[in-house]
Amino acid sequence: MTQATVLIVDDEADVRHMVSYVFRRCGYRVHTAADGAQALAIAESILPDIVITDVVMPRMTGTELARALRAGERTAHVPILMISAHDRADLRAGDGALADAYLVKPVELAALVGRAEALIAAGRARGGGQRDRPAETLARRTGPEQ
Repeated sequence: MTQATVLIVDDEADVRHMVSYVFRRCGYRVHTAADGAQALAIAESILPDIVITDVVMPRMTGTELARALRAGERTAHVPILMISAHDRADLRAGDGALADAYLVKPVELAALVGRAEALIAAGRARGGGQRDRPAETLARRTGPEQ
């Protein structure tokens, strides 16, 4: 089975390292970026199974990144999970529609992995674009989600 690929985008190095560590421990292939511009270049190159992005970042925000990914021919299908320190209704209702899910920091890491896994599985069920990697679920490690 091929590992799922996660792209983690956050301008805070400590957050990137912690989230990367957790996803690697769960068996994912992980790439990181410090801002949206760097993430866009990486996403176009590797076609991740999901992009997990902070909203407020320098150079290119998470919202701008989501718009760019959705506009890209090769990246339009990639699930996007946005995370922010602020519960912003405008993101969930408006620009958040660019994202497949939105979580508010602090996020429990188990919940983050679970939500990401659900989005990866849904993306693969929809056809997931050019990728043909089989779904890897948390169920293989923890049992079915209730």
